[in-house]
Amino acid sequence: MSDSFSNRLFWKKYGRNIIQAAAWTKRSTCRNGGSSAYYLPCGPTFGIWAPPYPETSGYIVPSLIQYADFASQPRFLSTAYRMAHWLCKVQIPNGAFTSGPIRGKPVKLSVFNTAQIIFGLLAAFRRFNEERFLICARRAAEWVCSVQEPDGRWLKYAYVNGYFPSYYSHVAWPLLEFWKQTGYESAKDAAQKALARITERIGNKLWIPDMGFQPNKPAFTHTIAYTVHGLLESAILLNEGKLLEITMELSEKLLRIVEIKGLAGAYTEEWKPSWKGVCVTGHCQTALIFLRICERTSDWRYLNASLKLLDIAANAQVLRSLDRSRIGALPGSVPFWGRYMRFRYPNWAAKFFLDATIRAQKLKEQ
Repeated sequence: MSDSFSNRLFWKKYGRNIIQAAAWTKRSTCRNGGSSAYYLPCGPTFGIWAPPYPETSGYIVPSLIQYADFASQPRFLSTAYRMAHWLCKVQIPNGAFTSGPIRGKPVKLSVFNTAQIIFGLLAAFRRFNEERFLICARRAAEWVCSVQEPDGRWLKYAYVNGYFPSYYSHVAWPLLEFWKQTGYESAKDAAQKALARITERIGNKLWIPDMGFQPNKPAFTHTIAYTVHGLLESAILLNEGKLLEITMELSEKLLRIVEIKGLAGAYTEEWKPSWKGVCVTGHCQTALIFLRICERTSDWRYLNASLKLLDIAANAQVLRSLDRSRIGALPGSVPFWGRYMRFRYPNWAAKFFLDATIRAQKLKEQ
C-alpha cells in the first residue's frame, strides 16, 4: 500500500474527528482568552462551561499552534496568541500560577500547574517572537526551582501537600524544555534531582509507586501516562541513556498490556487493574507515548497499538448532538459516568486526542 493511499485512509478515518476536536477546543475559549476546564451537559440541548483553567490552557497553546500549521488554519493562531497573553495576565507576581480553574476566589499556588504552563509560554515565544512570553516562562521556571526541597522533591504547593507524586516527571520535562531554550542551568539541575527521586522508586514488574493523585491509591492512566511521558521526553532532552532505557522498559510494559488485555482506566500496584472503564485522556496520552517511540525506533508495533487506543477515543467523541457545545468534545470516561471526570468533557481530553492524531498522521507521512 502506498504511503499516499495509507494517508488518505487515515484522514478518511480520523479527519472529521481531528477537525471537530480542534473546533471544540477553540469553542472552549472564554472571552478573556483562557480555555474552559470542561463542559458539563445539563440536558439534551444545553450545558455549562466551567471557568478557564490556566494549567490546561498552558499546554493547549502548543496544540492550537500545531493544528493551525497542520491544517493551514491561521485563525487558530490568533486563539493561541490570546490564550498565551491571558496566561501572562493571570500569572502571580512571584512567577507561580494557581491550581484549578479561576473562579474569582483565592486558590492555592501549584508547582505542577505552573510547570505545564511553561509549555505554552515557550511555544508562544517560539511562534510569535514576543519577549513577554519568554519572560513569563522564566519567572515560572524560577519559581518552580525555588520551592523545590534540597533532596529533589516538591512537597509544597501540591495537589496533596507533603506528597511528591511520580507524575512530577511531567514537571521535570518543561523545566528541561526551558533549559534547552535558555541555558538556565538551575532548571536542568532541578529536573535531574526530581527524576532521580522518581526513578529510584521503580519496583516489581516495573511499577512506579505514587503515580496517582493520592498517596497509596490507584492511578488513572492519565497520571500514569504523565509519569512515563515525562520520563521519556526528559531522557531525550538530557540524552541520558540509562533513563531512556528505563522508559523504554516501562513503555514496553504498557505496550504488552494494550496488546494482550487492553488498557484499563486505572491501576494499583504491579499493574493490577482497579477500574476497567476507559480514561479517555489516558488512552490518548498513552498513544502519544507510543507514537513518540515509533518515531525514534521505527518499531511499528507502537504505531499499531496507538491506533487501537485512538480508535477507542474517537468512538467516544461526540460528532452529532442537539447541543452544539458538545460537538467535537471527548468525555472524561467511557462509560460517561465512569470514575474519571464523570459526566464532563474536559478540555485536556480534546487536547491530547488532537496531539496524538496529528502525530500519527505525520508519522504515516514519513
